Amino acid sequence: MSRNDVLGDEPTGAGFPRPPLAPGWLLVPFTYYLGDDLGYKLWAVVASLPPIAAVYLFSTMFLPRSGALLAALMIAVDPFQGEMFVTGSLPLLGFSLILVLLWALMKAADHGQSNLYDWKIGGALIVSIALIPYINQTAAGLAAILIPVALGVLMFGRRYYPIHFMGIDKPLHYVREKRWPLIFWRPTVVYLVIGTIFACGALPWYFLLKPVNGLLRYEGPLIYLATDIAMFQFLLTVPLGLYVFFKAENFSRQIAGAMLIVTGTLLLFLSHDETIINIFYRSRYLVMMFFYPALVWTIRSLHLAWPTRYTVAAAAVGILFAGHLYAVDAQSDYSLFMSPDVETALEIIENDADGHSGIISNAYSMSLWVSALSKVHSPNIWVSKPPKAYQNEDKLVRCVLGWVDGCEPLLASKSLSTTHVLIDERHPCRHSNRRNYLAPIDQWSVTAESEWLELVYSEGTVRLYRIHESHI
Repeated sequence: MSRNDVLGDEPTGAGFPRPPLAPGWLLVPFTYYLGDDLGYKLWAVVASLPPIAAVYLFSTMFLPRSGALLAALMIAVDPFQGEMFVTGSLPLLGFSLILVLLWALMKAADHGQSNLYDWKIGGALIVSIALIPYINQTAAGLAAILIPVALGVLMFGRRYYPIHFMGIDKPLHYVREKRWPLIFWRPTVVYLVIGTIFACGALPWYFLLKPVNGLLRYEGPLIYLATDIAMFQFLLTVPLGLYVFFKAENFSRQIAGAMLIVTGTLLLFLSHDETIINIFYRSRYLVMMFFYPALVWTIRSLHLAWPTRYTVAAAAVGILFAGHLYAVDAQSDYSLFMSPDVETALEIIENDADGHSGIISNAYSMSLWVSALSKVHSPNIWVSKPPKAYQNEDKLVRCVLGWVDGCEPLLASKSLSTTHVLIDERHPCRHSNRRNYLAPIDQWSVTAESEWLELVYSEGTVRLYRIHESHI
């Protein structure tokens, strides 16, 4: 859908405003040459690789190459990364740029006076800050939190300077001083300002999706405490972050510890506003990019024997790999909104001799796929009470499905400009009898018995109905 939008071929208005690289233009070369199916899959593979390189780069600031490689290997087989590989790897690109940005800040803090304006540092800072808001909204929100924290560590943390700053030769790599000279801030500030100027070009898209604007605001508290795996992650990551932060003897390790503390705390919360929730929820994924480098450093600091280190590392990678495979398999099943049967149903609609327009579906995510691939409006039903912007449309959809007594389903269909109803009974929850918002107990039986709906395709869990034109 984002791809269609940048190409000027998005007539449905079903999605929400996105910057042009989210994924937009990033997806164009893949789908143009390889088609939607293979192109999107290859795009997902390519987008999932940068975190490995980013974690390695980030880790080299406080780990030897072997330790950085181990941290990169662990993130490569991390179950959370495997899940995002299936659900949508775009945030991984944004997360990777955050790590590159932090690496540049670390490098700047650890850089010598002889060459303050280093092109590698400057390029990394400018490009990272400039690109993040154009690529992913979630990464942009997290960057807006993490960058000030990293700068705060440099300003108010323990002030250690590399020996070469002091012009002396000591066995200790870092020497503690009372202040951090402003000279070291000048090039960093210049790079940050330049990058921010370029990033401001993405603001128009963000103004359209400001929090609590009602577009994606669900009923319930704005912010609330998560009670799932987030608790375990919090207990696993925050204590480790505190240990690394207070044991650190240089800025790089302090920043690593601070990032682990902040992201480990953010993941404790959720929101009923779609523009806010992902800043909390996606922290569960980003935190692992800080966790593994910190874990490797902690294990090394314990001075374990080499056989023990190798055994622990091999066991950790093996467990993570098994979890990775499980996450990919489970998430692939859960996210299969475009099953072969659904694709067949869409082909039938496309070849309908009587013509077609909008397509009602029974899942929000499936409707997004239908709109993107068929380029028609696809109203959907909801699991819970929808945002205010969609409540009237939701009532009309439920009317067409036969769930509202005393309504006019054919008039509702006209109002929605729909000709077909596409149902995949796996949704909203494939392993339970969970019903949709205000749905009858036997929701799909009621729909099947609606006299204005003609069954034209049935296979597995997929049902395709045509709304009778003769009755409209």
